[in-house]
Amino acid sequence: MNADTSGADNPVRVFLAANRSHAAGRRTRRLLAKDELQIRQHAPRRIDDVTLFSSDMERSLGRLTHGFLAVADWVGVRERLSPRDRRLLMRKAISLVESWRELADPETSMAFHDETTAQRTMNLVALRHDYRDVLDESQDAVLREVIDHDIALLSAADFYAGTNNHGMFQDIALLVAAALYDQATDPEGLRDLAVQRLVAYFSVCFTADGIHVENNPTYHVMVSRYLSRVIAYASTCGREADFGDLADVLDHAEEYAAHAVTPQGSFPPGQRHGGHGLGRDHRPLRLPGRAVPRRRQPREARHSAGADLLRRRRFRLRDPPQRMVRAQRVLHLLLRGVQRGLPQALRRAQRLHPRRRS
Repeated sequence: MNADTSGADNPVRVFLAANRSHAAGRRTRRLLAKDELQIRQHAPRRIDDVTLFSSDMERSLGRLTHGFLAVADWVGVRERLSPRDRRLLMRKAISLVESWRELADPETSMAFHDETTAQRTMNLVALRHDYRDVLDESQDAVLREVIDHDIALLSAADFYAGTNNHGMFQDIALLVAAALYDQATDPEGLRDLAVQRLVAYFSVCFTADGIHVENNPTYHVMVSRYLSRVIAYASTCGREADFGDLADVLDHAEEYAAHAVTPQGSFPPGQRHGGHGLGRDHRPLRLPGRAVPRRRQPREARHSAGADLLRRRRFRLRDPPQRMVRAQRVLHLLLRGVQRGLPQALRRAQRLHPRRRS
């Protein structure tokens, strides 16, 4: 296969997971040394276990297993592996894909669940692209067969999950395939279809106030994150005009996200998570960098003192999570000032975020 390096810094990487943690390295070494696959915090399993892709596993583990989410570890630690270990890892990875084709039941397992298929497509496309230098032709053929089949599914109208977050992941998978899969028969067609469906989804999934229609903070943050990433990606490939009307939606959505978390930047207790990378309860808020410049609004359009505070220029740090968390802390200090003395709280807030000198 061609050693195309065009995807190394491709903007579509914003949609792909790459776990570079020490834990990811340990899980990868376990696979290399012991033939044991471990996905995130779940117990390791032998890769020759015939129940590895069983229909009896719980739904959440089935999604991770059939979606090949372990690839995030392998992509993330690639540079820490020797060429020999990379080749060994690919032999084991191809063995897993072949076992999946043989053992996964398409009717009763999560193998062809709508969003799981999207995750598998993204992960296998990333794996094939990043390890292309150690793949032989037969190994590449195994990956291409699965990827081609899944792309055809994701493109089909009767498989499309619709205007919901599962459909969103299906379309993001098509964007990834169009950018990184050099065997795609019609990459521009895939990109056009994905953009069309994403615009339709993001246009209806938020209220006029920028609140996700499911009215759940964790889903709101997750979908807002992907809206920001999609707009950022569109600006790099000449498609920003398609999402022009959604810039204001993102503006409102980010503001709501800042108020939906605690002063420490975590979700309030009891909030359920959507299961798409948001992690556990109380996990700090994570939003990506802004894709479009923020436009100032007239003062009368600002709905509260908190919103006004968040919009002041001195809170616009390069890292939006820090900006939001620190703004929330200042608000928290000001509220405490009602009980403990406003001057003292104002002094503490000023120390946390001093004014810039002109």
